[in-house]
Amino acid sequence: MTGSMTVNIIVTFGLMTAVMVTAFVATLPDLPVVPLVSVLIAVAAVVPVAIYPLTCTLWAAVELAMKPPDAAELAEAHAATGSSSPA
Repeated sequence: MTGSMTVNIIVTFGLMTAVMVTAFVATLPDLPVVPLVSVLIAVAAVVPVAIYPLTCTLWAAVELAMKPPDAAELAEAHAATGSSSPA
């Protein structure tokens, strides 16, 4: 789960950085601090929750690609689920 959390943090901080840079460029020289901070807090609160399923799935795929299951693990999984063939 640490990998999933790391992906989640990277995406969230990247989006917050993009919002901040866009706001800086769009509003210079008078930066509206309170609205910007409010938007950044909302992004920091909503984005991690919204992308959690995606980051978990992505990290599970990365882990599976790095360490594919061997025949014994597949047989154990099929036995646990009660399936008749390892298709």
